[in-house]
Amino acid sequence: MKRYSFLFLTVLMVLLTSLTALGAVELLDPYHTEMPQGKWGGTLITSMISDPNTLNPVLSGDQASGEVFEARIFEGLAMVNPETGLYEPALARSWETSADGLSWTFHLRRGVQWTDGVEFTADDVIFTYDVTFDENVASPSREGLFIGGEPIKYEKLDKYTVRFTTPKPFAPFLSNLLYIVPKHKLYEAWQAGKFNETWGVDMDPTDLVGTGPLTLAQYRPAQRIVYLRNSNYWKKAPNGQSLPYITRWVNEIVPDVDTALLKFQNGKTHIAGIPPQDVARIKAGEQAGNYTVHQAGTSFTSTLIAFNMNPRNPDFQQHPWKNQWFRNIHFRRALNHATDRTTIGEQVYAGMAVPQWSPVNAANKFWVHHGVRKYPFDLEKAREELKLGGFTWNQDGQLIGPDGHLVEINLLTTETSNNWVDMMNILASDYQKLGLKVNATGVAFSNLITRLTNSYEWDMIIVGWGGGGTELYGGHTMWLSSALYHMWNPKLEEPEFAWEARVDKLWEEAATTLDIEERKALYNEWQDIYAENLPLLYAVNIMTHQAVTDKLKNIRPNSLGGDLYHGSITWDYANLYFE
Repeated sequence: MKRYSFLFLTVLMVLLTSLTALGAVELLDPYHTEMPQGKWGGTLITSMISDPNTLNPVLSGDQASGEVFEARIFEGLAMVNPETGLYEPALARSWETSADGLSWTFHLRRGVQWTDGVEFTADDVIFTYDVTFDENVASPSREGLFIGGEPIKYEKLDKYTVRFTTPKPFAPFLSNLLYIVPKHKLYEAWQAGKFNETWGVDMDPTDLVGTGPLTLAQYRPAQRIVYLRNSNYWKKAPNGQSLPYITRWVNEIVPDVDTALLKFQNGKTHIAGIPPQDVARIKAGEQAGNYTVHQAGTSFTSTLIAFNMNPRNPDFQQHPWKNQWFRNIHFRRALNHATDRTTIGEQVYAGMAVPQWSPVNAANKFWVHHGVRKYPFDLEKAREELKLGGFTWNQDGQLIGPDGHLVEINLLTTETSNNWVDMMNILASDYQKLGLKVNATGVAFSNLITRLTNSYEWDMIIVGWGGGGTELYGGHTMWLSSALYHMWNPKLEEPEFAWEARVDKLWEEAATTLDIEERKALYNEWQDIYAENLPLLYAVNIMTHQAVTDKLKNIRPNSLGGDLYHGSITWDYANLYFE
């Protein structure tokens, strides 16, 4: 009897120890939502257009992969609130910045669990930065961990406190925070040199461990992604129970926007983004379909036309006068006046777009400078600018450059975007009214990007630019003269124009100025410089619309976090519920 009693006590002690290690983590710093109390249960069904390339956030650099896990499975220390554009506590319950602006100390929420029951701690934060800094991992996020070419430093102060030190004050620091990954799941693979082989799209989805509101239950390529609610999530409903409310989320993978919209119309999904040309038609079916079309403001993606001033363009080497046309400020101003943004909005986007005058889109309400110089559609003013630039016309009305050559330009965009092709044709028609000969061509998207970043063989290109969300610093990859996407003349060793040098200085000052009003003044000056010098021609901001079943509650439509048309309903997934 004594032997069996001893065995029983031993087994009991082992079980109690295991339970303590895996499940007895007390959440000391929960977040209590201010949204109305909802109901638990139900399955949300949505759609997405592309398969992810990886399930590992350290390796992710594409939108489709990010759409699978960002703020759904993985979280950062702080996260931007799309409604305010400001950063709020997430895995960190608070933080403070030193008086000299060089150090950021984050106090982590105590008792947050990874979805396998292990506690989230400062060790996970340190590990995430260690692996992202590793050159052998080659994370797309690594570049953001350097400021002025020098790396940030980071240290664990205790189990729930980490400190980051920057080489100089860096105001956009919060926008560079990483999605945190679990050390206990990935450390061994990293030490064995196999980190890049872990958490690929062929993994067992139940092995994916995060801190977010969802766990991954199933991934079938080209078919669907299925999530389940994280029952130990650190966000709480008003009654104290863990969010999210919805039990299951099925995100079906479809080939295109039209298929996604058709599924919604047939009642197969609960949410659908609506392209501008379909808004009126879908809105007409609201009552019969028991859904509502919500307008979430303008998209955070800008549509722009770039001018090539790059002497490395092989065509310009043969025809140097073409380069001089684009370098002529009066030529660029003339084409701005010859761009009918209103007609583009009406004919291409069914009236669901507004003119854009600043490089900051209208959705970014705090940073946009509405007082910049504008160039309304006026062909007579365009002709006046051309005259000021030394251009003339022959007896046939053809535009002749200051060099005596007939003005002929190539205008490119991707053939995969019907809207951009339509815009290209409108632009070509109006520019031809000024006497230009315009060769308008649609090419494969990969061809367009190769020309833009490698061969430089183009005159003018229509492209989209995301700009990095609400924090403007993401745009440094275009606006710094040394940047790869400094489209009009990339990767300069020194700025060529005085205004480029001033922009470089403004971006450096804005990045190191912690006072937000002072930063705004600096960015306003940059926007004024843009409007005077026009290296790019911004066209329109597109309005985002989503159709949502009336059964889904606590929705807060927002244009941040979505693609060109869709915006985002699920950015605050934890608070959504079915009535």
